Amino acid sequence: MIKFLIDNNLNLLLLAITTILILGIFYVRKLNITTDRKLDLVISITAGLSIILVAYNLIINTHSNDRIEQNRIDHITLENIQLNWLSPQIELAQNYPEGYFLFKSMNPDSDHLKIEPTTYDTIKRSQIEII
Repeated sequence: MIKFLIDNNLNLLLLAITTILILGIFYVRKLNITTDRKLDLVISITAGLSIILVAYNLIINTHSNDRIEQNRIDHITLENIQLNWLSPQIELAQNYPEGYFLFKSMNPDSDHLKIEPTTYDTIKRSQIEII
């Protein structure tokens, strides 16, 4: 039910609330009671509908917070994987400067290896680098 409400957004809920409100007001008008009592019943119906809206808001906020938390966990996991994968690459780039150019040519989108080596063997670089 919650998944259905979230998937169909607010449209179904607004339709249900509007229907309840219209039917409630219609039946209150048909009752043979005093005007003050009718006003009390209309206010009660409106209060009941506001409780439904507050409950729906809580469900949506909870679902949103769960998604935000899951995205945060996924992002942290991705960062850890990248750092753990890049740590050996950084160490290799420090010990073997020519390897930096191989890594950079294989992963042009990666900007984790920010320091380009200044001292390297140009012959080894031309052998290693993918053009």
